[in-house]
Amino acid sequence: MAKAQPQKLAGQTQFNLSNIPQIDNGRVQLAIDHQFRTALKDVMDRPGDKSKRTVVLQFEFMPQLQQDSAQLDSINMQVSAGVKIPTRRNTKPYNLMALDDGIAVFQPHSPHDARQLDLSTVYKDDDAEPIDETTAEQPPNTEEFGEI
Repeated sequence: MAKAQPQKLAGQTQFNLSNIPQIDNGRVQLAIDHQFRTALKDVMDRPGDKSKRTVVLQFEFMPQLQQDSAQLDSINMQVSAGVKIPTRRNTKPYNLMALDDGIAVFQPHSPHDARQLDLSTVYKDDDAEPIDETTAEQPPNTEEFGEI
């Protein structure tokens, strides 16, 4: 005996792409539109990056069986919307110096050269006092000029 096909009920709408805005008070359409805007904004923000921007829509349909039989009762649908945009990269490279145990260091005042000395550690000569970091002035040399 053939199973009777369910009949369309009052107020139901046939599923197709043209009526996506009607699903869940427009929430599905809003999620899709958001991904389109994200891709388009990235193109406008970075017109020099000629890479593709891709909006991906995925519709998943999962059968729901009747509890007392293996007959199809309904279909659950889930919509996923995503965007693929090129990775943002800095325009300049930064230099790190490798130490032991997987540690790397950089020079905050000279990001292009990790080995660059910080000026606050520079000495006038081997016997001189280091420059005072708080005032960036070298203390007076009392031996050369006498007491001040």
